[in-house]
Amino acid sequence: LTRILPMPLALYPKMIVLLTLSFKKIFLNKPFYEYFMHNVSTCIVLIGIGVVSYGCLTWLPLVYNGIVLGMAINFLSYSYSVQEIIKLFAHAIFEIPALMISIYLGKALAVAFKNCLLMIIKQKKLEIGNKKEFLKIILVFLVMILFLFIASLIEAIPK
Repeated sequence: LTRILPMPLALYPKMIVLLTLSFKKIFLNKPFYEYFMHNVSTCIVLIGIGVVSYGCLTWLPLVYNGIVLGMAINFLSYSYSVQEIIKLFAHAIFEIPALMISIYLGKALAVAFKNCLLMIIKQKKLEIGNKKEFLKIILVFLVMILFLFIASLIEAIPK
């Protein structure tokens, strides 16, 4: 048991309190654009993973983020009320749908890329296949950016 828990068990509640008190100092002092750029880059990476893996591996970062979110809420629940935790994670109302949209975009772009390659092979020329589908992808991307913008504004509000 000492290999798994190197500190005495009595120190763990104190450590949790220190971690939660330093949470606000570490994570809540960033300006809006830092949150926005981080969220946009995360979504672009998810889109890239979706394109490369044809949408098969995009669930891995989401599972990881879900685990981290659950652990953060668990640690914060020792020192904060439910209302305070909801205030800290209110931006997730827009951020999580944006992440889901980025997963959709990764798969949609992979399918579009595959269809484009098939058209090149069959017709020996490059054409944009369905312009409505292309416009739909652009519109969904802009909605994702809007959601990330709103989430970043909410996240940057002092709590």
